[in-house]
Amino acid sequence: MFSGTQQQRQLHGSIAEANITNDNSENLKNLKEQQDISIKKSDISDSEEKESSLTNHLDDSQNKSDDIHALVEATQIERQTILNEACTRLGINRTLPTPTWATTVHFLCNDKQSFIYCFAPKVACTTWKGIMKELYIDELGVQKPKKRFIKMNELLKDPASIVKRWTTYKKVVFAREPLNRALSAYLDKFVYGPEKPNWEKKFGTGIVRKYRKKSLHGTEKETV
Repeated sequence: MFSGTQQQRQLHGSIAEANITNDNSENLKNLKEQQDISIKKSDISDSEEKESSLTNHLDDSQNKSDDIHALVEATQIERQTILNEACTRLGINRTLPTPTWATTVHFLCNDKQSFIYCFAPKVACTTWKGIMKELYIDELGVQKPKKRFIKMNELLKDPASIVKRWTTYKKVVFAREPLNRALSAYLDKFVYGPEKPNWEKKFGTGIVRKYRKKSLHGTEKETV
């Protein structure tokens, strides 16, 4: 049996324990709320940091893009200046020539894209002819294998249409380092190309005759 005093002590103890438990629960709750707030602040900080990093990256990309465009434009201006100087030195004016087979044979036209490509042999012309073919798509979205681009010399019966295209379409020509181009032509036609025998017969004899005259006349010493 417990006396009244002991019961009161136990009751007070239980109340004290309950208060401590409540205090601990409240403290844990407050601690959790503080942790949640800290996590949210951290998330916000990380998000702001990522956003700032992305903005800086985009700015850098834009600056690099602007630099590339400026470099390309400067290169084109330099090339056009050299071309104009050469034309002036050779007495070639910038007026459009009279449409003839000779002045149109190297022009390929895509009416759908309003695009004219002037191809130069051994300047990736095979690749660009392939691109010109792929650019041609009819109204139904189907490529026409037999007519993927127009050769300008096929339009000689209508010279006005040629002049109209020349004056209104975007025109492109590509260049290549001259010695590199000459070496590429030699390797392709006289060393590795499948038509090597034909090229040797067509041009090889003339080359030998011009540069190895003593050899052809039976002289032991050859000159190259």
